[in-house]
Amino acid sequence: MKVVDNVSINLEAPKSIDDVNQYLNGTMDMISLMHKNLQGSVNKNLMQTIDIISKNLQYAAELSPLISGKAEFADMYVSCCKKLIKYKGEANLVLESEASLKNASEILLISYRMEHTFLGLVGQSRHAAIYFRVLASMLWLFGIMKQIASNNPTNITSMLVSIIERINVIQRFVEFFGTFEQDDFKLIDLTDLRTNLVKACNYPSSAKFSALYSFVRVNGYRKSARTDSQRLFGSLTRLVGLQSYTPIGLDLKNSLKRTCARITLPISNSDKPIKFSSNLPLKIHIEAQLEFVDYINSIAIMVILPDKSTRQFWPSHHNFKPTTPYCYVLVTDIELDVELWTDIGMLQIHIVKWFEADLPGIDNYILRYPTSSMSHHDFDGTSSTSSLRLCEALNYYISPTKDH
Repeated sequence: MKVVDNVSINLEAPKSIDDVNQYLNGTMDMISLMHKNLQGSVNKNLMQTIDIISKNLQYAAELSPLISGKAEFADMYVSCCKKLIKYKGEANLVLESEASLKNASEILLISYRMEHTFLGLVGQSRHAAIYFRVLASMLWLFGIMKQIASNNPTNITSMLVSIIERINVIQRFVEFFGTFEQDDFKLIDLTDLRTNLVKACNYPSSAKFSALYSFVRVNGYRKSARTDSQRLFGSLTRLVGLQSYTPIGLDLKNSLKRTCARITLPISNSDKPIKFSSNLPLKIHIEAQLEFVDYINSIAIMVILPDKSTRQFWPSHHNFKPTTPYCYVLVTDIELDVELWTDIGMLQIHIVKWFEADLPGIDNYILRYPTSSMSHHDFDGTSSTSSLRLCEALNYYISPTKDH
Protein backbone atom coordinates (compact mmCIF):
# COMPACT_ATOMS: atom_id res chain seq x y z
CA MET A 1 0.00 0.00 0.00
CA LYS A 2 1.30 3.44 -0.94
CA VAL A 3 0.65 6.75 0.84
CA VAL A 4 0.45 10.13 -0.91
CA ASP A 5 -0.28 13.26 1.12
CA ASN A 6 -1.64 11.14 3.97
CA VAL A 7 -4.06 9.32 1.68
CA SER A 8 -3.63 5.61 1.02
CA ILE A 9 -3.78 4.48 -2.60
CA ASN A 10 -3.17 1.45 -4.78
CA LEU A 11 -4.96 -1.26 -2.78
CA GLU A 12 -4.07 -4.82 -3.67
CA ALA A 13 -6.90 -6.48 -5.58
CA PRO A 14 -8.61 -9.37 -3.76
CA LYS A 15 -7.52 -12.84 -4.82
CA SER A 16 -10.65 -14.62 -3.63
CA ILE A 17 -14.23 -13.81 -2.74
CA ASP A 18 -13.26 -13.98 0.94
CA ASP A 19 -11.13 -10.88 0.46
CA VAL A 20 -13.96 -8.81 -1.02
CA ASN A 21 -15.19 -7.22 2.21
CA GLN A 22 -11.64 -6.44 3.28
CA TYR A 23 -11.00 -4.82 -0.10
CA LEU A 24 -14.10 -2.64 0.21
CA ASN A 25 -13.26 -1.71 3.80
CA GLY A 26 -9.79 -0.66 2.68
CA THR A 27 -11.31 1.53 -0.01
CA MET A 28 -13.71 3.05 2.54
CA ASP A 29 -10.68 3.92 4.70
CA MET A 30 -9.26 5.74 1.69
CA ILE A 31 -12.52 7.70 1.40
CA SER A 32 -12.30 8.71 5.06
CA LEU A 33 -8.77 10.02 4.55
CA MET A 34 -9.86 11.76 1.35
CA HIS A 35 -12.65 13.45 3.31
CA LYS A 36 -10.14 14.85 5.80
CA ASN A 37 -7.95 16.15 2.97
CA LEU A 38 -10.90 17.97 1.37
CA GLN A 39 -10.48 20.67 4.01
CA GLY A 40 -7.06 21.58 2.59
CA SER A 41 -5.95 23.16 -0.68
CA VAL A 42 -6.57 21.52 -4.03
CA ASN A 43 -3.58 19.51 -5.21
CA LYS A 44 -2.81 17.07 -7.98
CA ASN A 45 -2.21 14.12 -5.65
CA LEU A 46 -5.69 14.40 -4.16
CA MET A 47 -7.29 14.27 -7.61
CA GLN A 48 -5.17 11.25 -8.52
CA THR A 49 -6.22 9.54 -5.30
CA ILE A 50 -9.90 10.16 -6.01
CA ASP A 51 -9.50 8.58 -9.45
CA ILE A 52 -7.94 5.50 -7.84
CA ILE A 53 -10.72 5.31 -5.23
CA SER A 54 -13.35 5.47 -7.97
CA LYS A 55 -11.68 2.68 -9.94
CA ASN A 56 -11.45 0.56 -6.78
CA LEU A 57 -15.17 1.07 -6.09
CA GLN A 58 -16.20 0.23 -9.65
CA TYR A 59 -14.10 -2.92 -9.45
CA ALA A 60 -15.57 -3.82 -6.04
CA ALA A 61 -19.11 -3.42 -7.38
CA GLU A 62 -18.40 -6.19 -9.90
CA LEU A 63 -16.93 -8.62 -7.37
CA SER A 64 -20.03 -9.54 -5.38
CA PRO A 65 -23.72 -8.54 -5.25
CA LEU A 66 -23.36 -8.46 -1.46
CA ILE A 67 -21.29 -5.27 -1.61
CA SER A 68 -22.21 -3.83 -5.01
CA GLY A 69 -24.80 -1.46 -3.53
CA LYS A 70 -22.34 0.00 -1.04
CA ALA A 71 -19.66 0.35 -3.70
CA GLU A 72 -21.99 2.07 -6.17
CA PHE A 73 -23.30 4.47 -3.52
CA ALA A 74 -19.78 5.31 -2.39
CA ASP A 75 -18.72 5.91 -6.00
CA MET A 76 -21.52 8.48 -6.41
CA TYR A 77 -20.37 10.16 -3.21
CA VAL A 78 -16.79 10.29 -4.48
CA SER A 79 -17.92 11.68 -7.86
CA CYS A 80 -19.59 14.63 -6.09
CA CYS A 81 -16.39 15.25 -4.11
CA LYS A 82 -14.40 15.18 -7.34
CA LYS A 83 -16.66 17.78 -8.95
CA LEU A 84 -16.23 20.03 -5.91
CA ILE A 85 -12.43 19.75 -6.05
CA LYS A 86 -12.28 20.41 -9.80
CA TYR A 87 -14.49 23.47 -9.32
CA LYS A 88 -12.26 24.83 -6.57
CA GLY A 89 -9.26 24.43 -8.83
CA GLU A 90 -10.76 26.41 -11.73
CA ALA A 91 -8.97 29.76 -12.00
CA ASN A 92 -10.70 31.17 -15.10
CA LEU A 93 -13.82 33.15 -14.21
CA VAL A 94 -15.69 32.41 -17.45
CA LEU A 95 -14.96 28.69 -17.22
CA GLU A 96 -15.86 28.75 -13.53
CA SER A 97 -19.30 30.16 -14.33
CA GLU A 98 -19.95 27.41 -16.86
CA ALA A 99 -18.56 24.77 -14.50
CA SER A 100 -20.78 26.03 -11.68
CA LEU A 101 -23.97 25.46 -13.66
CA LYS A 102 -22.88 22.08 -15.00
CA ASN A 103 -21.64 20.84 -11.62
CA ALA A 104 -24.74 22.13 -9.84
CA SER A 105 -27.03 20.17 -12.17
CA GLU A 106 -24.94 17.00 -11.99
CA ILE A 107 -24.47 17.10 -8.21
CA LEU A 108 -28.18 17.73 -7.65
CA LEU A 109 -29.08 14.74 -9.84
CA ILE A 110 -26.55 12.47 -8.12
CA SER A 111 -27.81 13.61 -4.72
CA TYR A 112 -31.39 12.63 -5.55
CA ARG A 113 -30.20 9.38 -7.11
CA MET A 114 -28.25 8.56 -3.94
CA GLU A 115 -31.30 9.20 -1.76
CA HIS A 116 -34.01 7.57 -3.86
CA THR A 117 -32.43 4.57 -5.63
CA PHE A 118 -30.79 2.67 -2.78
CA LEU A 119 -32.81 0.34 -0.59
CA GLY A 120 -31.69 0.39 3.04
CA LEU A 121 -30.23 3.90 3.05
CA VAL A 122 -30.46 5.45 6.52
CA GLY A 123 -28.55 7.68 8.91
CA GLN A 124 -25.40 9.59 8.11
CA SER A 125 -25.02 8.33 4.55
CA ARG A 126 -28.51 9.57 3.72
CA HIS A 127 -27.66 12.91 5.31
CA ALA A 128 -24.50 13.07 3.18
CA ALA A 129 -26.60 12.67 0.03
CA ILE A 130 -29.04 15.40 1.09
CA TYR A 131 -26.28 17.80 2.14
CA PHE A 132 -24.83 17.78 -1.38
CA ARG A 133 -27.96 19.68 -2.44
CA VAL A 134 -26.78 22.70 -0.44
CA LEU A 135 -23.57 22.65 -2.47
CA ALA A 136 -25.56 22.36 -5.71
CA SER A 137 -27.65 25.41 -4.81
CA MET A 138 -24.61 27.52 -3.98
CA LEU A 139 -22.81 26.51 -7.16
CA TRP A 140 -25.91 27.36 -9.16
CA LEU A 141 -26.14 30.78 -7.50
CA PHE A 142 -22.63 31.82 -8.47
CA GLY A 143 -22.89 30.25 -11.90
CA ILE A 144 -26.07 32.14 -12.70
CA MET A 145 -25.11 35.48 -11.11
CA LYS A 146 -23.13 36.70 -14.12
CA GLN A 147 -26.02 35.87 -16.46
CA ILE A 148 -28.86 37.43 -14.49
CA ALA A 149 -27.22 40.25 -12.52
CA SER A 150 -27.49 42.73 -15.37
CA ASN A 151 -31.06 41.66 -16.08
CA ASN A 152 -32.79 42.21 -12.76
CA PRO A 153 -31.28 42.27 -9.25
CA THR A 154 -34.45 40.70 -7.87
CA ASN A 155 -33.52 37.49 -9.69
CA ILE A 156 -30.48 37.11 -7.44
CA THR A 157 -32.66 37.71 -4.41
CA SER A 158 -34.97 34.94 -5.61
CA MET A 159 -32.02 32.57 -5.82
CA LEU A 160 -30.90 33.51 -2.31
CA VAL A 161 -34.41 32.88 -1.01
CA SER A 162 -34.46 29.45 -2.66
CA ILE A 163 -31.24 28.46 -0.88
CA ILE A 164 -32.66 29.66 2.44
CA GLU A 165 -35.69 27.47 1.78
CA ARG A 166 -33.34 24.56 0.99
CA ILE A 167 -31.81 24.95 4.44
CA ASN A 168 -35.29 25.23 5.96
CA VAL A 169 -36.19 21.89 4.34
CA ILE A 170 -33.14 20.25 5.91
CA GLN A 171 -33.94 21.75 9.30
CA ARG A 172 -37.49 20.40 9.09
CA PHE A 173 -36.04 17.02 8.11
CA VAL A 174 -33.84 17.07 11.21
CA GLU A 175 -36.78 17.98 13.43
CA PHE A 176 -38.98 15.25 11.93
CA PHE A 177 -36.49 12.40 12.22
CA GLY A 178 -35.17 13.34 15.66
CA THR A 179 -31.92 14.47 17.20
CA PHE A 180 -28.60 13.70 15.56
CA GLU A 181 -25.07 13.84 16.85
CA GLN A 182 -23.59 17.30 17.32
CA ASP A 183 -21.77 17.57 13.99
CA ASP A 184 -24.16 15.38 12.03
CA PHE A 185 -25.62 17.40 9.16
CA LYS A 186 -23.15 20.20 9.96
CA LEU A 187 -25.96 22.16 11.61
CA ILE A 188 -23.63 24.91 12.83
CA ASP A 189 -22.27 25.49 9.32
CA LEU A 190 -25.80 25.51 7.90
CA THR A 191 -26.96 28.02 10.50
CA ASP A 192 -24.03 30.32 9.67
CA LEU A 193 -24.74 29.99 5.95
CA ARG A 194 -28.42 30.75 6.45
CA THR A 195 -27.57 33.85 8.49
CA ASN A 196 -25.29 35.14 5.73
CA LEU A 197 -27.91 34.40 3.07
CA VAL A 198 -30.53 36.40 4.98
CA LYS A 199 -28.11 39.31 5.34
CA ALA A 200 -27.35 39.25 1.61
CA CYS A 201 -31.09 39.24 0.86
CA ASN A 202 -31.89 42.16 3.13
CA TYR A 203 -28.82 44.33 2.54
CA PRO A 204 -26.90 43.19 -0.58
CA SER A 205 -23.24 44.16 -0.81
CA SER A 206 -20.05 42.83 -2.38
CA ALA A 207 -18.70 41.97 1.08
CA LYS A 208 -21.73 39.80 1.86
CA PHE A 209 -21.47 37.97 -1.46
CA SER A 210 -17.76 37.49 -0.84
CA ALA A 211 -18.63 35.77 2.42
CA LEU A 212 -21.09 33.51 0.62
CA TYR A 213 -18.55 32.80 -2.11
CA SER A 214 -16.06 31.62 0.49
CA PHE A 215 -18.45 28.77 1.31
CA VAL A 216 -17.66 27.07 -2.00
CA ARG A 217 -14.20 28.33 -2.91
CA VAL A 218 -12.00 29.76 -0.14
CA ASN A 219 -10.09 26.64 0.92
CA GLY A 220 -9.38 25.67 -2.66
CA TYR A 221 -6.72 28.35 -3.16
CA ARG A 222 -3.11 28.61 -2.20
CA LYS A 223 -2.10 31.94 -0.68
CA SER A 224 0.41 32.64 -3.42
CA ALA A 225 -2.20 32.80 -6.18
CA ARG A 226 -5.01 35.25 -6.89
CA THR A 227 -7.46 34.23 -9.56
CA ASP A 228 -10.03 36.16 -11.58
CA SER A 229 -12.67 34.98 -9.11
CA GLN A 230 -10.77 36.37 -6.13
CA ARG A 231 -10.37 39.72 -7.87
CA LEU A 232 -14.13 39.77 -8.45
CA PHE A 233 -15.21 38.81 -4.95
CA GLY A 234 -12.37 40.30 -2.93
CA SER A 235 -9.64 38.87 -0.74
CA LEU A 236 -11.16 35.67 0.57
CA THR A 237 -8.30 34.90 2.94
CA ARG A 238 -9.36 37.78 5.20
CA LEU A 239 -12.99 36.68 5.49
CA VAL A 240 -14.33 35.16 8.68
CA GLY A 241 -17.65 33.69 9.76
CA LEU A 242 -18.25 30.98 7.13
CA GLN A 243 -16.57 27.59 6.98
CA SER A 244 -15.94 26.34 3.46
CA TYR A 245 -18.19 23.50 2.32
CA THR A 246 -17.03 20.04 3.32
CA PRO A 247 -19.24 17.00 2.63
CA ILE A 248 -20.64 14.94 5.47
CA GLY A 249 -18.52 11.85 6.02
CA LEU A 250 -19.64 8.50 4.64
CA ASP A 251 -20.75 5.79 7.08
CA LEU A 252 -21.98 2.61 5.36
CA LYS A 253 -22.64 0.22 8.23
CA ASN A 254 -25.72 -1.49 6.82
CA SER A 255 -26.24 -3.26 3.52
CA LEU A 256 -27.42 -1.27 0.50
CA LYS A 257 -29.22 -2.54 -2.59
CA ARG A 258 -29.49 -0.37 -5.67
CA THR A 259 -32.85 0.01 -7.36
CA CYS A 260 -32.49 -0.95 -11.00
CA ALA A 261 -34.44 -2.32 -13.96
CA ARG A 262 -33.88 -4.23 -17.17
CA ILE A 263 -36.29 -4.23 -20.11
CA THR A 264 -36.64 -7.74 -21.53
CA LEU A 265 -39.42 -7.04 -24.05
CA PRO A 266 -39.54 -5.60 -26.62
CA ILE A 267 -36.02 -5.96 -27.95
CA SER A 268 -34.13 -3.40 -30.00
CA ASN A 269 -35.07 -3.71 -33.67
CA SER A 270 -32.90 -1.35 -35.70
CA ASP A 271 -32.74 -3.92 -38.50
CA LYS A 272 -36.51 -4.46 -38.63
CA PRO A 273 -38.64 -1.41 -37.72
CA ILE A 274 -42.24 -2.08 -36.76
CA LYS A 275 -44.69 -0.98 -39.46
CA PHE A 276 -48.14 0.14 -38.37
CA SER A 277 -50.98 2.42 -39.39
CA SER A 278 -50.67 5.92 -37.97
CA ASN A 279 -54.48 6.10 -37.97
CA LEU A 280 -54.49 3.75 -34.98
CA PRO A 281 -52.62 3.86 -31.67
CA LEU A 282 -49.35 1.95 -31.57
CA LYS A 283 -49.54 -0.84 -28.99
CA ILE A 284 -46.29 -2.01 -27.39
CA HIS A 285 -46.00 -4.97 -25.05
CA ILE A 286 -43.45 -4.32 -22.32
CA GLU A 287 -41.83 -6.67 -19.84
CA ALA A 288 -39.11 -5.68 -17.40
CA GLN A 289 -37.28 -7.02 -14.37
CA LEU A 290 -37.17 -4.70 -11.36
CA GLU A 291 -34.84 -5.12 -8.41
CA PHE A 292 -35.00 -3.60 -4.93
CA VAL A 293 -38.00 -1.33 -5.37
CA ASP A 294 -39.48 0.12 -2.19
CA TYR A 295 -42.76 1.46 -3.66
CA ILE A 296 -44.08 0.11 -6.95
CA ASN A 297 -46.43 3.08 -7.29
CA SER A 298 -43.34 5.23 -7.96
CA ILE A 299 -42.40 3.18 -11.04
CA ALA A 300 -43.40 4.38 -14.50
CA ILE A 301 -42.58 3.82 -18.16
CA MET A 302 -41.27 6.85 -20.00
CA VAL A 303 -41.15 6.97 -23.79
CA ILE A 304 -39.20 9.63 -25.67
CA LEU A 305 -40.67 10.18 -29.14
CA PRO A 306 -38.64 11.09 -32.25
CA ASP A 307 -39.54 14.77 -31.76
CA LYS A 308 -38.06 14.53 -28.20
CA SER A 309 -41.42 14.91 -26.51
CA THR A 310 -42.15 12.43 -23.74
CA ARG A 311 -45.03 10.23 -22.64
CA GLN A 312 -45.42 8.62 -19.23
CA PHE A 313 -47.37 5.49 -18.42
CA TRP A 314 -48.22 4.30 -14.93
CA PRO A 315 -48.71 0.53 -14.68
CA SER A 316 -51.34 -0.78 -12.29
CA HIS A 317 -50.11 -2.65 -9.22
CA HIS A 318 -51.61 -5.77 -10.85
CA ASN A 319 -48.92 -5.49 -13.54
CA PHE A 320 -46.14 -6.09 -11.00
CA LYS A 321 -45.52 -9.77 -10.24
CA PRO A 322 -43.39 -10.31 -7.09
CA THR A 323 -40.44 -12.67 -7.47
CA THR A 324 -38.32 -12.16 -4.36
CA PRO A 325 -38.66 -9.49 -1.64
CA TYR A 326 -38.65 -6.03 -3.26
CA CYS A 327 -38.13 -7.55 -6.72
CA TYR A 328 -40.75 -7.78 -9.47
CA VAL A 329 -41.48 -8.65 -13.07
CA LEU A 330 -43.43 -5.89 -14.80
CA VAL A 331 -45.79 -7.02 -17.57
CA THR A 332 -47.95 -4.42 -19.28
CA ASP A 333 -49.06 -2.86 -22.57
CA ILE A 334 -48.86 0.78 -23.57
CA GLU A 335 -50.51 2.63 -26.43
CA LEU A 336 -49.08 5.62 -28.28
CA ASP A 337 -50.75 8.03 -30.66
CA VAL A 338 -47.97 8.68 -33.16
CA GLU A 339 -48.13 11.37 -35.83
CA LEU A 340 -47.08 10.51 -39.36
CA TRP A 341 -43.56 11.32 -40.52
CA THR A 342 -41.61 10.31 -43.60
CA ASP A 343 -38.57 8.60 -42.06
CA ILE A 344 -38.21 5.67 -39.72
CA GLY A 345 -38.49 6.93 -36.16
CA MET A 346 -36.85 5.76 -32.96
CA LEU A 347 -38.59 5.53 -29.61
CA GLN A 348 -36.52 5.49 -26.44
CA ILE A 349 -38.19 3.43 -23.73
CA HIS A 350 -37.14 3.90 -20.10
CA ILE A 351 -38.18 2.48 -16.75
CA VAL A 352 -38.10 5.38 -14.30
CA LYS A 353 -38.72 6.07 -10.64
CA TRP A 354 -40.61 9.24 -9.81
CA PHE A 355 -39.95 11.34 -6.73
CA GLU A 356 -40.88 14.76 -5.40
CA ALA A 357 -38.00 17.23 -5.33
CA ASP A 358 -37.37 19.30 -2.21
CA LEU A 359 -37.91 22.53 -4.16
CA PRO A 360 -39.90 21.40 -7.23
CA GLY A 361 -39.70 24.61 -9.26
CA ILE A 362 -36.01 25.46 -9.04
CA ASP A 363 -34.81 21.85 -8.67
CA ASN A 364 -36.59 20.62 -11.78
CA TYR A 365 -35.18 23.60 -13.66
CA ILE A 366 -31.61 22.92 -12.50
CA LEU A 367 -31.95 19.21 -13.26
CA ARG A 368 -32.90 20.02 -16.87
CA TYR A 369 -29.80 22.16 -17.47
CA PRO A 370 -28.48 22.78 -20.11
CA THR A 371 -31.59 21.91 -22.15
CA SER A 372 -33.76 24.33 -20.16
CA SER A 373 -33.88 27.98 -21.16
CA MET A 374 -31.81 30.36 -19.08
CA SER A 375 -34.79 32.69 -18.76
CA HIS A 376 -35.61 33.79 -15.22
CA HIS A 377 -39.25 32.94 -15.81
CA ASP A 378 -38.40 29.24 -16.19
CA PHE A 379 -37.49 29.09 -12.50
CA ASP A 380 -41.16 28.75 -11.54
CA GLY A 381 -41.82 25.20 -12.71
CA THR A 382 -45.26 23.71 -12.23
CA SER A 383 -44.33 20.02 -12.12
CA SER A 384 -43.96 18.71 -8.57
CA THR A 385 -42.23 15.48 -9.54
CA SER A 386 -39.03 14.42 -11.26
CA SER A 387 -37.82 11.05 -12.49
CA LEU A 388 -34.69 8.93 -12.20
CA ARG A 389 -33.91 6.46 -14.95
CA LEU A 390 -33.38 2.93 -13.69
CA CYS A 391 -31.95 1.35 -16.84
CA GLU A 392 -30.37 2.07 -20.18
CA ALA A 393 -32.81 3.20 -22.83
CA LEU A 394 -34.27 0.59 -25.16
CA ASN A 395 -34.19 1.92 -28.72
CA TYR A 396 -37.34 0.77 -30.52
CA TYR A 397 -37.73 1.62 -34.21
CA ILE A 398 -41.10 2.22 -35.84
CA SER A 399 -42.32 3.07 -39.34
CA PRO A 400 -45.84 4.54 -39.35
CA THR A 401 -47.78 4.58 -42.59
CA LYS A 402 -51.02 6.25 -43.59
CA ASP A 403 -53.86 4.12 -44.82
CA HIS A 404 -55.81 5.42 -47.82
